[in-house]
Amino acid sequence: MRSSRLQLAALLFVTLLVYAASLQNGYVHLDDTLYLVNNDLVTDFSLRRFGELFTSIRGNFTPLTWLTHIVAWRLSGENPFGHHVISLLFHLGNVALVFIVIGKLYRIGLLERLAGGAESASFIPFFATLLFALHPQNAEAVCWLAARKDLVMTSFVLLSAGFYIRYLRTESAGLYVVAAVAFCLACLSKPTAAMWVMVLLVLDAAACRRSFVLRQATLRVLPFLAIAVIISYLAYSAQQSAGAMGGSDPFSSFDRMVIVLKNLYSYFARYFLAGKFFVNYPLNKDIGWQAFAGGAGLMALCASLASERFRASGLAGLCTVVLLLPSVGIVQYGVQATADRFAYMAFLPMHLWITVLAAIGLRFVQERRMVLVIRGAIVLVFLLLAQMTFLQASVWRTDLSLWAHGVRAEPDNPLAYQYLGDAFLRHGNAETAIESYQQSIALIGPGVYMDTRSLYFGLGRAYFELGDYDAAHEWFSRLFDDNSETFSRIGYAYYFVADILMRKGRTKEALHYVRESLKRVPGFLRARELEAELLELR
Repeated sequence: MRSSRLQLAALLFVTLLVYAASLQNGYVHLDDTLYLVNNDLVTDFSLRRFGELFTSIRGNFTPLTWLTHIVAWRLSGENPFGHHVISLLFHLGNVALVFIVIGKLYRIGLLERLAGGAESASFIPFFATLLFALHPQNAEAVCWLAARKDLVMTSFVLLSAGFYIRYLRTESAGLYVVAAVAFCLACLSKPTAAMWVMVLLVLDAAACRRSFVLRQATLRVLPFLAIAVIISYLAYSAQQSAGAMGGSDPFSSFDRMVIVLKNLYSYFARYFLAGKFFVNYPLNKDIGWQAFAGGAGLMALCASLASERFRASGLAGLCTVVLLLPSVGIVQYGVQATADRFAYMAFLPMHLWITVLAAIGLRFVQERRMVLVIRGAIVLVFLLLAQMTFLQASVWRTDLSLWAHGVRAEPDNPLAYQYLGDAFLRHGNAETAIESYQQSIALIGPGVYMDTRSLYFGLGRAYFELGDYDAAHEWFSRLFDDNSETFSRIGYAYYFVADILMRKGRTKEALHYVRESLKRVPGFLRARELEAELLELR
């Protein structure tokens, strides 16, 4: 017991040391300001507005996560330090919960059976947790305030798993109810927690003392499945009523299959190679070797399930794939292909299994010198992961530092240049913003899917700031097509065109455009002022 406490203290200390840089970060103009600073539900919350938490807010049905943001705002206000402290506390809590849950698996003898011996299995809880704590793929969820939903969801998922394992050993109804309540809270933190039902089924098979019976296990997880279905339906209904579900799918079924296979490969490649992490990775429907690699990986996974020798590996991979399903592009939301924050919970089974494989490998090494070499290599790997995560945490300091890193990490990524252009524009550097936008357009090759309207809007804004109103008018005009109403900033584009036309003395046309702006953004004060000025001129 004392050894476990010392190990947990060491894990928390190392995690805090590596992520300390995140406490100096500010708000990133990628949903942070949208979700927090400019969200009156967070800044001016009262109990009378409690029901609004269960609607789709900013396209998200995450009522419990919104409560954490509200509490953070009450404690810290607009100062980002307090918000980052709470996110880091959630990650530290998750580190502790991972260690505790894997420790339960060790105490029931599961890890000993997998690793082939008690001595080999004894270090698995520590090193599996350390891998979770320090893997740089998790830095996005910890350092990006808008991604806190992944942290909160994982906290309740781990609580549910811990109580469920205890229930399987004791058959206590009280523990079962607590596990179900924790799972419900996880789904209310982020509905994709619904996929954890699959992991509970695997835990049931692994942790049962008695012989595993699929029918009985299915009946045990059935209430969890019901919770998942109900909350998923509520989330879908809330987002649909808020118009957050998007339009028709621009891809064919075949293209969608290619995207899913490439995205699966992308997640696993970044996990094992641990490099070049960025916020958004662009969609590309072209068949490439990544799609074949993703397909081959899935076939190997299915084959391993049929082999008793490799079944445990197959189950670990299958659990990870199932947890990734909402974020591999089966249903598209946004323009990104994948995002590292979605891997925070999804790769929990993989962290455990990688450590189990290491334990099995060490068991077959007899020569003392080789054992020392392998242990030294393991220490070196964790030191490298810690350094990468520390640097990744620092990347999130400002939006400029984030997108500059994105361009360095993904020099062929058009999204990186687009967001860098947005950052330059917000900081008053319109000329450099134009260069970034143009570079983004140049990188949009065949098969790459991007919403170029954001680029056109950015170029229009940049030229407007420079006083080149003809060029600004030209770029804004590209937005006014049959599909313009699906663009969230079309109302602001109408305003800028109205301003340009007024400067050119075309008052009547300007009045038409400013009224079109107000139709779409009724509370836009600058448009109201411009309309009043135009009416005086007329």
